[in-house]
Amino acid sequence: MLFRVLKNLIASRAHPVEGDVLDHARGFLKESQYEEAIGILTALLDYRPDCVEGLVLRGIANRETARLQEALADLERATNLAPGDPRGLSELASTWHALGDNRLALEYCARAPACARAHRAFRIV
Repeated sequence: MLFRVLKNLIASRAHPVEGDVLDHARGFLKESQYEEAIGILTALLDYRPDCVEGLVLRGIANRETARLQEALADLERATNLAPGDPRGLSELASTWHALGDNRLALEYCARAPACARAHRAFRIV
């Protein structure tokens, strides 16, 4: 029911609701309520498929629930839409690291200098 209401609300209004949904999703992530975050972010992305922040947040939630391929798809789409976004690159690097591909993780870190500072574990080569 909540997701249906959110979908209708998102479809009927412009940008202000997008910010509200993203704020709620961030709250769910902070509380480790990943399924709830995925649900509302999916509703948002159904109507705003190019929302980079929504893709990044859903990618994080998917990674935290061990849905690594789904996380990878969201984060790669986000970085294709916003190639210089350090958060997207950082989260993509973390996902490649979780998948066991440290070479690709380091590649994405190199593309975003802030990423290397945020993820000290990748400095160890």
